Amino acid sequence: MEEMRIPFQHAGLVTTRAQLAKSPAIARRVIKSFVEGIHLATVNPEIPKKAFRKYLRLQQKRELEDAYQIMRGFLPRKPYPTLEGFKAVRRARRANPGGQNCRPQRFRRHPIP
Repeated sequence: MEEMRIPFQHAGLVTTRAQLAKSPAIARRVIKSFVEGIHLATVNPEIPKKAFRKYLRLQQKRELEDAYQIMRGFLPRKPYPTLEGFKAVRRARRANPGGQNCRPQRFRRHPIP
């Protein structure tokens, strides 16, 4: 989908408003760790390549580099959700009757209390 320029939410963090209200400090730490992980994977290619070796069992240098470049292609520098991505997910879920009735704006970034 990335090569075809189809917007899609590849990864993200999800929680409830109740959990945010209950534990805002935990939410901040999780988000900070998520962003730091994106930065680390972007500036230090050996870290994700080590994970690719271990979990995807990629060993060839070319395979590792290809996987890293693919990851960099869809890994956002700033992990904000997009309305276009949510709309694409909603369209993909046409089989779920409740999925079509939701408004993508409801799922956008909410401030942490």
